[in-house]
Amino acid sequence: MSEGLPASEVPVAPASTMSGGLAALFDDVAAGRYPPADGTVTVVPQPSPRDAGVLAFTAHSVVFVDADPAWVRGLLPRGDLAAPMLPSFLLALCARTGRRVYCCADMVCLADSRPGPPPITSWSRCRRQTCGSAHCGWEEERG
Repeated sequence: MSEGLPASEVPVAPASTMSGGLAALFDDVAAGRYPPADGTVTVVPQPSPRDAGVLAFTAHSVVFVDADPAWVRGLLPRGDLAAPMLPSFLLALCARTGRRVYCCADMVCLADSRPGPPPITSWSRCRRQTCGSAHCGWEEERG
């Protein structure tokens, strides 16, 4: 971690709706407004004691943790767009938050809600015990 730069030398995202925290960021992304692809790192507070982590966008990362942003940015080498997702940073983040890494990559999908109930059939209606899908079509094909 010694390759990290002082916070004053690491690019910082300009103030935007991201200053409203993770919920505001998710609202923006769901509406198609993404963080700028400018190589910066945005640090926002954790939304809850349970949730801390890193989100990677195109040439922009968001770290959500209750820690000094200068500490976060001080661990990240200038120009290394992958640094917030590397094991060395994630381990430092875990040590700071008292967590362990169980999985290093995941995907978050965001969209506005749609009116009404979801257009799927309950799995419990499927009589096929080995079926793993919400609606496999077995009832219609063999019913």
